[in-house]
Amino acid sequence: MPTVFVNGCFDLLHAGHVKFLEQARRLAFGDLLVAAVNDDASARDLKRAKWGLTYPCDGHNKRLSNVSKYVDVVRGFRNERELRRLVRTYSPCIIAKGPDYLGKRVIGDDLPNVVVVILNTPEPESVKLLKQQIYQRERLG
Repeated sequence: MPTVFVNGCFDLLHAGHVKFLEQARRLAFGDLLVAAVNDDASARDLKRAKWGLTYPCDGHNKRLSNVSKYVDVVRGFRNERELRRLVRTYSPCIIAKGPDYLGKRVIGDDLPNVVVVILNTPEPESVKLLKQQIYQRERLG
């Protein structure tokens, strides 16, 4: 059975995430769509490194629940080693990533018969603006 694999923080599920998951679903052609979601600590580290300490992020269980509405299987992971193990376990034909991964290495892209597909699902401008406002407010303190 062909499998499409996605992963990410899905910090505050927004229209860009939904569009990404819907496009990944179409790549799966009705077969298995698997999502791996960063745990709280790794999501917090990734997002706060870019957006600041007060960056809001839903809890892991809520993020798992939100993403599960769009995929067949959802799993959590703590680090790159666990993510690589999940990719190997599900043996996807396709790993789908968002446009921020264009030209970057993707965990699992070195496995046989795996194609990385970059989906054109940019973050909505309204979400970017909200993040910038939060970040500016924190920097100005």
